[in-house]
Amino acid sequence: MNKKPLNNKNKILFGAKCTLLAVAIIISTLVLIYDNIFPESLSNTLYNILRICSLVIVAIVMIFEIVPYIQLSNKGIQNIYHERDLQIENFGKFSKLIHHNDLLYKFQPIVNAKDGSIYAYESLMRTRPEVGLAPRDILKYAEISQKLYDIEYYTFFNTLRIYTENLALFKGKKVFINSIPSITLKDEHLLKLKEKFSVAAENSVIEILEDCEDTDESLQAFTKIQELFNCQIAIDDYGSGYSNEAKLIHNNPNYIKIDIELITSIDSDRKKQFLVSNIIQFASKYGIKVLAEGVETKEELQTLIELGVDLVQGFYLARPDSEILAEINPEIKRFIIGENIRLAKYNNDLNTYEAADNETIRLLDIALDKYTTINVKSGTVTLIGECDHTIEMAVITAPDSDCTINLENVNIKGDMQTTIQIGTNAKLNLNLIGENTLCKEGIRVPEDSELTVTGDGSLTVNADRNNGVCIGGNFSDSYGSMVFASTGVISINSSGDKIISIGGGKQSKDSTINLLKGKIRIVGYGIKAIGIGAVNGDTTIHTLSAELDIHINANDGVGVGALNGNLKFISNSRTNIKMQGEKIVGIGVIENGSGTVTLSKDKITVDVRGAKAVGVGSFDSNLDVVCSAEYVSVYGEGTNVCGIGNREGDGKIYINSGIIKSYILAANPNWFGTGGRNMVITGGNFIGGENGITEAVNSFGDLLEKVVIDNTDSYTKHIITDNGDYVYRAEKSDEADSICVFIPVQCELRDI
Repeated sequence: MNKKPLNNKNKILFGAKCTLLAVAIIISTLVLIYDNIFPESLSNTLYNILRICSLVIVAIVMIFEIVPYIQLSNKGIQNIYHERDLQIENFGKFSKLIHHNDLLYKFQPIVNAKDGSIYAYESLMRTRPEVGLAPRDILKYAEISQKLYDIEYYTFFNTLRIYTENLALFKGKKVFINSIPSITLKDEHLLKLKEKFSVAAENSVIEILEDCEDTDESLQAFTKIQELFNCQIAIDDYGSGYSNEAKLIHNNPNYIKIDIELITSIDSDRKKQFLVSNIIQFASKYGIKVLAEGVETKEELQTLIELGVDLVQGFYLARPDSEILAEINPEIKRFIIGENIRLAKYNNDLNTYEAADNETIRLLDIALDKYTTINVKSGTVTLIGECDHTIEMAVITAPDSDCTINLENVNIKGDMQTTIQIGTNAKLNLNLIGENTLCKEGIRVPEDSELTVTGDGSLTVNADRNNGVCIGGNFSDSYGSMVFASTGVISINSSGDKIISIGGGKQSKDSTINLLKGKIRIVGYGIKAIGIGAVNGDTTIHTLSAELDIHINANDGVGVGALNGNLKFISNSRTNIKMQGEKIVGIGVIENGSGTVTLSKDKITVDVRGAKAVGVGSFDSNLDVVCSAEYVSVYGEGTNVCGIGNREGDGKIYINSGIIKSYILAANPNWFGTGGRNMVITGGNFIGGENGITEAVNSFGDLLEKVVIDNTDSYTKHIITDNGDYVYRAEKSDEADSICVFIPVQCELRDI
């Protein structure tokens, strides 16, 4: 037993008492000795005085001891009376509380351990701050005063009333109600509660305390409530008392609430983990959900998720509140989802989910049920995902099908296969809602199949597999038709040895890539890389009002077009392309090609930097370039760089209108293809590189010459030659003080 050390004051008092006692003993001893030796020598007066002195000293010491004892005794009596007065005061508060039904209730969320959503709420009895009675005090006074029935009735009545008054906040979720096992509500009261609060009663879960023995009467009572309310039953504090399978069988509960003693520090206690795991396994056999209460730490939560618990409750997740919480802390919810997705990855089964027409599928739910593939045979299917979590899931449409798939905040990855696969000879309308992400690979569009992308949501494809599929096919695949008609942003980020963001190895017969709306953002890094287009063969690409922003870094790369083959590209969209590499083309064909690049409307900017680079055109092809857009700007840096046209080849350049800018910094620059030959100019304002135009003609073959016009914002002339007439139009640019045009050497100019 530890003794409390004496302070200085106590030490002094203790020393004084010891000294006085010693003096008294010495005096008494000396008097006795002297009296025995010399009985006649000591006078009676002196003898009495000495004895009185010793008695006084002893009395003083006793007073020092008795007074504190009396004071201590008085304090003890005072504490007893104080405790009695406090109990009387609290009992008075309790009586008023019951008389006025002034009980309060707070609701603590019960959370789904799979997706972090709020599954239900537990109703917890409380009092106002000025009352200050804890639930255990209320039950104690209720038992003393025989008011437990009132507490039981008020708990049911108040909870169901609050639920009914806040149906929009509870959103059909269940409410757990604590029940006193020894109290059975009367039939008329149960009927009254059912009639008054029918919806709330059906959504209630009655909690039975586990640490009390079942009786026939109690079982009948709970069975009656369950049948009358059409509600569910939970065993509370399971593991604290009479824990056995017989109790579960007798009560036939829907839920087991594991006692907090088994949950506390479960992350570091192997015995508790074993016990809880056994409870979960037993409950799952009989379709009983297991709820772990008293979760206080992140580590406890993680362990419980690993053990497979269904529901969790505790201060770490959310505290009881008078307000009905709609969601728990987002970070905790993300942690729960992330842990479940992490655990699902260890599943070796490859299960396929067959989607039905008009079905809405929550990807997290089926992923946790060990599904890795969704088959869509026909009709419309909605897939709802989790933006913050990547779920391993592939989506496959059937051959010869015509399907619509709504993607709503989907974030999925086909681990060993393309994430979305369209069946052969099939059509897929992919409707985007919210923010969607496809990882590893994107959407495979086989030849003879069609993809249409609609909606106002966004789509991001993060493809990092060598020779993988972004949208279309890989370097060796033929691809079908693709229509991009969504109003949101489509972003494609790809890397690998061979990459194609939109397109494939070869376009199938009669297929086209149509970019109608929205914004297309492409970033690609590879040895060979294509932004939009094909490796070889016939390639047809149309843009209407979609905005293109393409950045490619590759040894051999094309922004829009093909590595080789015949290209038909018509652009009516604002386009920005940046290329960097060894042998690159912004818009066109690298080599051995033909066809036409038509830049019709809006603003086109191309930036190429490489050893061999072409802005718009080709290296050695017969590719025609037609410029009638409002603004076409090509900037190039490198060794052998061409701005617009074919560096070598017979393709022509047609300039009809707009502002044409070609600015090249290179060892061997070529502002316009074939040394400025093979150019047909009938309109436009030229900025930079105009001195490189050497043999330009109009559409009638008339030789043209450069004319610089100052002090005007526009130039419009009716040009008449012996071979024909036409109208030449040019607008001033903010990048130059004058307008540079090319008109016939011999002609008549008329104002319009």
